[in-house]
Amino acid sequence: MSNITLRSHFPSSLRAILTNSSIIKIGYHIQQVLQDIGTSYNDPDIIRAAKSNASLIDISQYAKLKGVISDATSTSLQYLVGTILKKCSTPPILPASDLWVPEYTRSLHHNIEAIWQVYLFLSSKDSVGLPLVPFQAASNGLLVTLYHSQKAVAEGCLVWPHNGYIEAIDNDMGSCRRINITATRSLIQLTRIITPAAIHTLHAQSIQWIFDHGGLTVVTTSTLRTRNAIPPSQPSSPSATAFAFPLSPTSPESLISNENFTVSFPLELENQSQLSMPVRVDEDDTASQEVDDPENTDSQMQILEYFGEEVSCDVRHISEFIP
Repeated sequence: MSNITLRSHFPSSLRAILTNSSIIKIGYHIQQVLQDIGTSYNDPDIIRAAKSNASLIDISQYAKLKGVISDATSTSLQYLVGTILKKCSTPPILPASDLWVPEYTRSLHHNIEAIWQVYLFLSSKDSVGLPLVPFQAASNGLLVTLYHSQKAVAEGCLVWPHNGYIEAIDNDMGSCRRINITATRSLIQLTRIITPAAIHTLHAQSIQWIFDHGGLTVVTTSTLRTRNAIPPSQPSSPSATAFAFPLSPTSPESLISNENFTVSFPLELENQSQLSMPVRVDEDDTASQEVDDPENTDSQMQILEYFGEEVSCDVRHISEFIP
């Protein structure tokens, strides 16, 4: 894009994609990227599109939604690639001269493919941190986090089926009292305590007490949130340094094999032409193998789970912007 100096020279096909709210755009810090493009070329339509959360998926926020990372604001794309794909990549470096060198173009292609492969991997995972839907409330073993006043106090797993009540130990003397499991309640087995002193109203005991006396807990279902078996990674962890930089001078090539293929973008233009872009992909990439239905990833119409909602939309393989 640096070789485009006038708004009138901006590719009309690319502008049509960026400003079409029915096309989901996927990228790293994509809102800021669109904002910068719109500002640079004084294009109010692109600036307006940058403010449309409904048509943009920021790959960092998406990774947080899937429970892979805990902080989306300070996580680099290189860290995401290392954590999710177990690959090493380096960011594109703009040449010092105004010439558009082939090496920079290849690095942009690699960057785009990295974002796409991260998205494919994440789209095959369930979202976390969301309230339970009705069918999940009857899923034995479902991993959950218990919240009190929007603060996590314990982790556990659902117990289903149950008898409709439990006999909970009430004191050190061993006396019990019955706690009913109504339609708005669930039974969980505590597995980890986050806030030991938190008082659980239904049991009239602390979370630590309940955990120490069997761990079976009756909770209000609305206080549960889904979670992953593996805690989200922290960008400040040692692995962040290991994956953020090349392992060797040839490490960027470890992300992509030498096999070439072409990705086509069906465009909603008057001539219905297609924009094709050569990129590279690792055929043995575990991320692409773990997608639920890899044959559907190139289809024009897809159902995307975006921040807990399903959205039917056109998906274009547009993650960043190339000349």
